[in-house]
Amino acid sequence: MKLLSIPIYLLFFCNAFSQDLVHQNNIIYGKAANWQGQTEDLKLDLIYSSKTKRLPLIVFMHGGTFLNGSKEHLTKCCEQIAKKGFAVANLEYRQGFDQSSANFESGITQAAYRAQQDEAAATRYLVHHAADYPIDTSLIFIGGESAGGVTSLLLAYVNQNEWDFLAAPIHPLLGAIDNADNEFNDHYSIKGIISLWGGIMDTSLISRQEMQIPVILFHSVNDQVIPYERSSHPEARFQAVHGSLDIAHHFKNNNACYNLYFINGAKHSFGFSPNYIADAVNDFIKNVSEGKCKSNETENKTGDVSKGLWDY
Repeated sequence: MKLLSIPIYLLFFCNAFSQDLVHQNNIIYGKAANWQGQTEDLKLDLIYSSKTKRLPLIVFMHGGTFLNGSKEHLTKCCEQIAKKGFAVANLEYRQGFDQSSANFESGITQAAYRAQQDEAAATRYLVHHAADYPIDTSLIFIGGESAGGVTSLLLAYVNQNEWDFLAAPIHPLLGAIDNADNEFNDHYSIKGIISLWGGIMDTSLISRQEMQIPVILFHSVNDQVIPYERSSHPEARFQAVHGSLDIAHHFKNNNACYNLYFINGAKHSFGFSPNYIADAVNDFIKNVSEGKCKSNETENKTGDVSKGLWDY
């Protein structure tokens, strides 16, 4: 992937974007059947500076183990990021699955696939309607926290052919990733991934070519839900998932660009404030947009481990 290096993009990162924000809430980007077969309206909130310049787009998804949670939990974080000079789409997506012991694994896998379909549909919708919003379609980033981070990593790094190999029944059951939820077929390219305490089934799914898409990762070393490193926490709910440290090492071993921010002593989704995340994301997107992405690993030594992302 050829990264853009155009001086005009410096304008997106200046303090001029600290003024009032525009909120366009509950935009319907698609419709689709949930796990119980009921059709849902899929909605997003778009938050951006009142300036009319074309802004880099961040498509962001909340967490909740693919079961619960809402976009409102991420509003404050999305606002802080938008103040840096971005258009941030805060998504709702289909949640829920059969949690019975016999069907849990297949159920959560299908839920992750549906979420990936929804994130792809929202991105297509925004690209198709870019003339209606201050969006620069050449600078699209996707991300999320927890299950939203998982989904964004999947959308960037696990394509339809890989899904068909890993879980063959899903495609005929739920349809393709890239044509669900709406009729838009607009093409787009992803410039970078923002993962807040997310993970991926196996880092081997991320090919050398796909690592041209850089990633910024936030994670607690002591995460008890999605482990910072696979099997590193004896009580982590999803022991087998490859966490942020695994992803960082995979990129490092392949001389690919990543940014890793970690904290010690915090629970899942704790220790990182919206301001901390917004500052780091701003630096990451600026560097990627200028073609100057540099890998780093940074410990967050000032984070409050008693506060979750929604407590600020």
